[in-house]
Amino acid sequence: MLLAMNWMQKKSMSISDEDKKLFRDTVREMKPQQQVEQSQEDMEDIPREHYSDHLNDENVSADAKLSYFNQTLPHKVRKQLQKGQFDIEDILDLHRLTVEDAREDIADFLQASSAQGCRCVLIVHGKGRDLNTPILKNKVKQWLPQSKYVLAFCSCLPKHGGTGAVYVLLR
Repeated sequence: MLLAMNWMQKKSMSISDEDKKLFRDTVREMKPQQQVEQSQEDMEDIPREHYSDHLNDENVSADAKLSYFNQTLPHKVRKQLQKGQFDIEDILDLHRLTVEDAREDIADFLQASSAQGCRCVLIVHGKGRDLNTPILKNKVKQWLPQSKYVLAFCSCLPKHGGTGAVYVLLR
């Protein structure tokens, strides 16, 4: 019985010439499927990620360093991100945006960057006018761990914006 055969016996079985011909004739008629680029209209049907503002999360100051690392991320990769050793493949600047506009821009940016195969991006959130509680910085700190695209993020080196920006490592 065929089901009772072990893997080695199955591997040694030969395919008849008749079956080979049937396969070739069938495949010959097939044409490769062409990929179709999604239009902006089609992309609008894709639901955006929803970032909750109702998490119990403490606010940080303008000079506080941010960081989040997925538990599966190797220690070496964490250190590389913190040292700014990944090429920055895209940048999003949130300066002067409202909270809602920033939320939408981050969702769109992360989705687009991920779709383009980016590994590391930079998000400039600024330090806010009210130095006690920088609004966008705290929102970014809260939203990014909720994104399915984000593996890790941390505050940048001074040359890339320091505590006013984050490196984001994408899946």
